[in-house]
Amino acid sequence: MKSILKSRRTKIIVDICMIIFLIMSFVRWSGDPTFHFIVGIACTLFFAIHTFIHRKWLKATTKSYFANKIKPAIVGKYRINMLLLIVWGACIATGFLAVGYLVGGIEWMMVFGRIHGVTARIGLVLTAIHIFQHRAQIMSYINMKRGKQIEKPEPKKQTVISRQVKICLIHLVVHIALHVISIYLVIIYTAAHIWGHRKQIALLFSSLFKKRNPTYSYCHLS
Repeated sequence: MKSILKSRRTKIIVDICMIIFLIMSFVRWSGDPTFHFIVGIACTLFFAIHTFIHRKWLKATTKSYFANKIKPAIVGKYRINMLLLIVWGACIATGFLAVGYLVGGIEWMMVFGRIHGVTARIGLVLTAIHIFQHRAQIMSYINMKRGKQIEKPEPKKQTVISRQVKICLIHLVVHIALHVISIYLVIIYTAAHIWGHRKQIALLFSSLFKKRNPTYSYCHLS
């Protein structure tokens, strides 16, 4: 079983299936959530397998990252991978929680559906960045399948200043992304909260309007 999971063919099949189901999960089928739910479960399964296959790399890189021993070329990839785990984890969790609104009609659980939609779109962008970062590895898989060997290019010598600039830019992008995500989540939660209490808000405004306009009730009755 371990040898099967370690094989290049298995990794390629898992990644392709995960991308296909991910794209299919964004398809709307006449407002019926059943198809989206089934495809989401399949995508979650392949996401779990993909994470399990690369668990050793994640564990080793996490140790190197917090020990300040990680290579500068891997820092960006590691941070995007961690963001992917957090965002897709939140997307999967809120997707299951949103079933309470879709099936049970529990209005306050609608907020999970909104968060699910936002995290799914952020996850899609991060997935595109993740694929772009690993484009050389993907191409090597394809060329090795065709029986071609790719010569590894000589690593470019980077100055200390260029490395620091790259690290600062990555920090800035991650910081801005986290701020944007938090703002969207606050807006979605506030909108869902207002929607859930819309009747009470409407009654409050109508009572205030009647107090300020005593003739309103008389004119309305006449």
